[in-house]
Amino acid sequence: MAVPVKQLPEPMLAAEMAAPKRSLSDESKQIVAKLQNKRPEKPREQAKPVFIERARDLTALDQAGEVSHESTGIKIEIKPPRMNFNYELEKAYNALIAGQTDIAVGIYKRVLDNDVNNKNALFGLATTYHRAGQIDLARPMYARLLAIDPNNSDGLNNFLVLLADESPEQALQELLKLVRVNPQYSALPAQIAVIYQRLGYYDQAGDYMQRAIGMAPENLTYRYNYAIMLDKQHKYEEAAEMYRLLIQASQRGEAIPGNVQKIQQRLTFISSNKRS
Repeated sequence: MAVPVKQLPEPMLAAEMAAPKRSLSDESKQIVAKLQNKRPEKPREQAKPVFIERARDLTALDQAGEVSHESTGIKIEIKPPRMNFNYELEKAYNALIAGQTDIAVGIYKRVLDNDVNNKNALFGLATTYHRAGQIDLARPMYARLLAIDPNNSDGLNNFLVLLADESPEQALQELLKLVRVNPQYSALPAQIAVIYQRLGYYDQAGDYMQRAIGMAPENLTYRYNYAIMLDKQHKYEEAAEMYRLLIQASQRGEAIPGNVQKIQQRLTFISSNKRS
């Protein structure tokens, strides 16, 4: 199971953006340029991570190559079976959960050695590097994934997060161009909203996040981020409504971003203080 960066960064106020302005890397600009030339016909919106079907346990086999035995002129070759990619990806996921990042990276690389265009392995490796802060290693993995599958909404979302981490100001300009080319991707207005919020443009942030929610109403991450935006803008009544929707979704058994207990505590605080 690949593990995406499932939650967009929590919105930050302009006062929190004290670091000097940075620039997008040349590599990121090249990836964006390629995306701007893509016009996918049927983009896939994925509100949840990509799940890999669990495979049955396999007996460990020597994967180095063929095993040969020659006797009295008879040659016997035993070829190892093809790699079970689902099983290997499941192992990588379990390693990540256990905090064994190096093992997960090794498994993803081994899968890619056997299947260079395996999208789940590319996504898993990119995300693993990304979460570890190894942006220069994550970026080319996202580039390979999006070159193979420009409709991959999870990969696109995570790459947009990477852009915003590099340079919010320049990322915003590039994403505004990109959203005109690919208006059907809800991840684009969602990330634009987060950047606007970080830069202190609250009205624009709200408008774009509402746009993303309208395009993908089932995406609870957008609703969660919108609730935070409203809360930070002191729009407590509207934020409380978003928090209630998230809690109701959790009660229905849906996976929600954030901690449901903390969301409930925040909702209780807002309601008890009757702030507006």
